[in-house]
Amino acid sequence: MEQQEPITVKLVSKRERLNFLPRLFKNNFMRCENHVYQLAGKLSDNYQGGMWEFAEASNGALYMRPESEEGEMFSVSCENYYEGNLSADAFGILCTYLTVNNMCWMLADEDSPQEKLKHFIDMNYLIRDVLLEHQENHELIPAID
Repeated sequence: MEQQEPITVKLVSKRERLNFLPRLFKNNFMRCENHVYQLAGKLSDNYQGGMWEFAEASNGALYMRPESEEGEMFSVSCENYYEGNLSADAFGILCTYLTVNNMCWMLADEDSPQEKLKHFIDMNYLIRDVLLEHQENHELIPAID
């Protein structure tokens, strides 16, 4: 069996930021970006808004994460009764993953074009793969279960 390379992540440059959200959320980028921010506020009482960074993983996954001080943790409480603390990176993965997953269900219910739905399904699995390899996966997995 062939060994897979670990997934690596890099922040998107300022020059690339303008195209990032349409790449991640297609023509739903305004709706989804707002959903990520609202979800962050709902999941964490200590999330106070602010700037977000954009990240691209070597497997093709795209996700957002709040800018934060090194070591800053977000206290998270999910509807599935998960409670824990996540770094900004893990918190961003969680918020982006849940938003993309939500779009999969919404688009399936709306009988949206298959190409659009396929994009969100593919991105959902790519972000999930990043989540599963993340150093905080022991916190992220129960948060999405």
